[in-house]
Amino acid sequence: MKKNAILALCLAGLVGGVLFFLLRDTREANQYARYLPPDVVTTFNLTHGNRLADTLAASPLARLLAKDTVRAIVRELGGQAEEAAGYERLHEAVTGVANDPTFRTLFGEDATLALLPPDARGMSEHPAATLRDSLVVVARSSMAG
Repeated sequence: MKKNAILALCLAGLVGGVLFFLLRDTREANQYARYLPPDVVTTFNLTHGNRLADTLAASPLARLLAKDTVRAIVRELGGQAEEAAGYERLHEAVTGVANDPTFRTLFGEDATLALLPPDARGMSEHPAATLRDSLVVVARSSMAG
C-alpha cells in the first residue's frame, strides 16, 4: 500500500513537472517581438543593462578594452597615434552614454536593437545613412509610463 502511494506521488510530480514546462508562458522571454515587424533582419538583445554597466568596469573584458591596453596593442601592431586617438574617442563616447543617468533610466532594464530590411537602392547610394535609418531600438524601462 505504501509503495503504491509513493509511486502515485512520484508519478503526479513527474506529470506536474512535464505540464509546467509544456504549458508555461514563454512570452516573457521575447516581449519585444510584438513591437517588431516579421521581416526583421537581425536583433541584438541587451538584458539587465544597469547591472552590466555597474559590473563591467571590474571585469577582465574592461581591462582588455581599457584605453592604455588598446593604445599599447595598437603601438605594438604598428598602428599610428591617430588610430589610438580614434579608439579613445570611441571609448569615451561609449562610457559616457552607458553612464548617462537618462540613458540608464530609459534603457537600463532591457533593450533590443533591431535591423529592419534596408532599402536596396539606398544601400548603393548612401549605405551608412540607410543602415542608420533601418535601426530600431525597443526598450523596457523600470519607470512607469
